[in-house]
Amino acid sequence: MLLPAFNPGGGYAHGGNLADAQGSLLSTLAHAPVDLLRPEVKAVTLVLVFAPSAFLALRSPLALIAVPTLGWRLLSENGFHWGTAFHYSAILMPVVFAGLVDALGGRDRRELRAVLATVLAVTVVLLPSFPLAQLAQRATWRTTPHVEAARALLARIPDGATVAASNRLAPQLTARCTVVLFPTFPVGGELYRRDVPRIPAPTAAWIVHDEKAPEAWPYPSGHWPYPIERQRAELEAATRTYGYEVVARRDGITLLHRRSEG
Repeated sequence: MLLPAFNPGGGYAHGGNLADAQGSLLSTLAHAPVDLLRPEVKAVTLVLVFAPSAFLALRSPLALIAVPTLGWRLLSENGFHWGTAFHYSAILMPVVFAGLVDALGGRDRRELRAVLATVLAVTVVLLPSFPLAQLAQRATWRTTPHVEAARALLARIPDGATVAASNRLAPQLTARCTVVLFPTFPVGGELYRRDVPRIPAPTAAWIVHDEKAPEAWPYPSGHWPYPIERQRAELEAATRTYGYEVVARRDGITLLHRRSEG
């Protein structure tokens, strides 16, 4: 409701995630009680969100602050919102721990020790299942050849430039460049119809693309052509049609510059 209101063009790119297959708000609301807990990954997420507080956060009225975020996540049609593999719980955990602190008020020292021991035990059990545990792995602290290649090519892009970058490379440039995703987000719709395989025209002075990125996003899976083919077609279109030339290639990363920009 709020984000579309701030959009001068109207609408919201993710608004469709809360509509059911028929696009009926009434039908969505009618099925909401069942859809909140199916598939089972949603119930697992609810448990994992409150488990680090030994579920005591649920005894605090502060837990109500988490309801809107949990609600849109569990009712969303985007499966990425249901689990805990991504960042969507980041806004919830401060609320949970504030609720825990609130719920602990008025308890005696013995009870406090028991609760905090339980919280610590649950955290220790859950920790290996989440990325924070990677801090204890040697591979986390090693700079791979692929990372070195990325750093070397990104360093060739001048400060203040406009860049279209792959999803994992974009954050490395935002402090000093104007960055959009490659291909320019949002994507979808007519760009991915099987009968109309059009390639969007890049507008940035530079393109940097990582073929080895571990995820296909922002490319929708299952559409023509498949993500890796789509990416190669876009790079080819950039050089053949839109005036870009390859500056360097290294370990699956390609850096292009538009000739018209000098």
